[in-house]
Amino acid sequence: MPLRHCSYDTGGFCYGNTTASTFALARDLVLAGADPIGIAREVYFSNAASKLLILGAALSNLTREGRLAWVSVTHHDMVRCCAAEEDCEGIVNYA
Repeated sequence: MPLRHCSYDTGGFCYGNTTASTFALARDLVLAGADPIGIAREVYFSNAASKLLILGAALSNLTREGRLAWVSVTHHDMVRCCAAEEDCEGIVNYA
C-alpha cells in the first residue's frame, strides 16, 4: 500500500482506524524511499480546476433545514465543470 493511500485512507492519520501499525507501515514506506512531504502536497494541497469548480457548484446548491444540511451536484454541473467522479470526493464534508 503506497504512503499516499495510507495517509489518505486515514484522513491524514486523524481517524479512529489509525493505529500503531498504521504508523509502522508509514515508517516502513518512508524508509523505503517514500516522500511524505511531496505526497501530502499532492494529496491535500493541489486541486485540479475541475475539482474547485464542482465544489463551487455544490456549495451554490447548499441547502439547510435546522441542523440538517446537504449539497447536490447534477450531471449538468459535472459536464459544465469538466469534472470526473473523483472530483466530488470530500464535498459532503462541507455541508
